[in-house]
Amino acid sequence: MADGITNVGRRVAIKVGGVGLAAAALPALGCSNSEFPYVPPNGSGEQDSGGAPPPSEDSGGGGGDMDSAAPADTNMMTSGGDTGSCTTNANTLVVALSAHPELGSTGGSTALMDSRYSDPVCQGNTFYVVTTGPGQYAAFSSSCTHACCEVTISGSSASCPCHGATFDVATGAVTKGPAKQALPSIPICSDGTSLFIQLK
Repeated sequence: MADGITNVGRRVAIKVGGVGLAAAALPALGCSNSEFPYVPPNGSGEQDSGGAPPPSEDSGGGGGDMDSAAPADTNMMTSGGDTGSCTTNANTLVVALSAHPELGSTGGSTALMDSRYSDPVCQGNTFYVVTTGPGQYAAFSSSCTHACCEVTISGSSASCPCHGATFDVATGAVTKGPAKQALPSIPICSDGTSLFIQLK
């Protein structure tokens, strides 16, 4: 199927349900060959000579739609000059950093609410964003995983007013019980001007 295509750039395998359907040549997009391994149309999984190993099954994306040539890892925190790495769709909340000066320094945080977001443990719509480093951000549900009370943030800790559980603001990890499960994380990306928060 790919015999009539001239190789003008890197090749991409389009996979649906784990089966390679086609290989097409695309213009070089500044990505390494390891990001786009060639999978023959017969689905055998063998690669052409010099190809990189296939990506792992847990490499992000969850088998969703492929609407751009470059893979979009929305969990990746990106710094200011990487403007082309964030993708959007109907469930992306775009937040201008200029509207939240509290996120201008490491450790700064802000609480947000959006009806498109539903916490997987408590089904709440509130979450917070924290600056974890220069140009780097993380987002987590604001609902304590113990009894679903809303946590409050003070410094590097998120604490539950109901039963005293605490969490690390930057990672969502439990630092004190009775909660046993970390705060659910939310994929977030930045282009240096805005945050792109993937709510679903």
